[in-house]
Amino acid sequence: MDRLRQLHDDFKDRVTFLFIYVTEATHPVSELGSLLAPPVPGTDSPETRRQRIAKGLKVFDLPFPCLVDEDGRVEAAYGGAPQRLVLVGADGLLAHDAGLGRDGLIGPWDLEQVEAHLRIALAGQLH
Repeated sequence: MDRLRQLHDDFKDRVTFLFIYVTEATHPVSELGSLLAPPVPGTDSPETRRQRIAKGLKVFDLPFPCLVDEDGRVEAAYGGAPQRLVLVGADGLLAHDAGLGRDGLIGPWDLEQVEAHLRIALAGQLH
């Protein structure tokens, strides 16, 4: 997450970073505890989801806003999944897919490739 925070710091004046909560993930981080365990279908109230999101954001110390995909449209449009990192262009189209996390860990995204893509896009060299 440190590298992701660094990318945010480097590009925040030119790129909008958003965390979009699409579906609950199982988190191996002990600080998250049972509040972030996957909900039992049909028992996850909006308040419980907000508490879960707030606790996760605090633990991961993300410096950008979190939106909730309440109706599943973002997940459907971009193949969203827990721990997936995608870049979406100003036109709303998927510009780069950095992939999914693995083994319940955040990443392993190739953030050097993400940075290179951002630099090229901002230089106006992408079509």
